[in-house]
Amino acid sequence: MSSPNYILYSEEIDDMTSQYTYKFNKETRQQISALRGRFQKPVYEGTANFHGLYICQEKHCQELQDMMSKANQELQNIDPMLSAGVMFIPLDAGAIRNGEMYNQINLAVKG
Repeated sequence: MSSPNYILYSEEIDDMTSQYTYKFNKETRQQISALRGRFQKPVYEGTANFHGLYICQEKHCQELQDMMSKANQELQNIDPMLSAGVMFIPLDAGAIRNGEMYNQINLAVKG
């Protein structure tokens, strides 16, 4: 899901100070943050975190897809460059039992 803190450019003033210019004004960043909070909370509650990947049962995939489609539409209403999405990777029970889950996920993400 897109971040509200998209930085157009940054400038290092000195070794203690940096200045950032955001793409979005404060009000828009607050809208994006509120939207992220509203949609991310159900995702976190219905999944298990595994090294930054969220694992769910197959029966919840369509619900998560529907949520991300709605979040994507709302983000695009704010700005067309914003987006939200989800990618599902099937996990093989045998690979999990053999301790190969990391490799299976890694290969699926790399395509």
